Amino acid sequence: MAQLHALIDDLAALDKRLRRFEKKYGVLSDEFYRAFVNGDLAEFDANDEYRLEFIEWAALCQTRQKLVTAYQQRAHSIADVAPFWTRKEPVGYNWEERE
Repeated sequence: MAQLHALIDDLAALDKRLRRFEKKYGVLSDEFYRAFVNGDLAEFDANDEYRLEFIEWAALCQTRQKLVTAYQQRAHSIADVAPFWTRKEPVGYNWEERE
């Protein structure tokens, strides 16, 4: 469970950094990354400032994708045991014997 909390913290910190780029350029990170991967931003390659920031932004997007995948995998494995957490009585508890 601690790993899941760490992933959530890492995602929150990463999202904060991504929002900085989104505000600066007025584009959501998913849209930016799709354009970056498709080569639609080639016109900005001549400008070093854009190029460096775009490389950083793309790396953050890739990192976010990896963290989301790790979170989903971890959350899925936790979901396999979740029915035990939602029980009203302790596992193995026999209510009839109580009386």
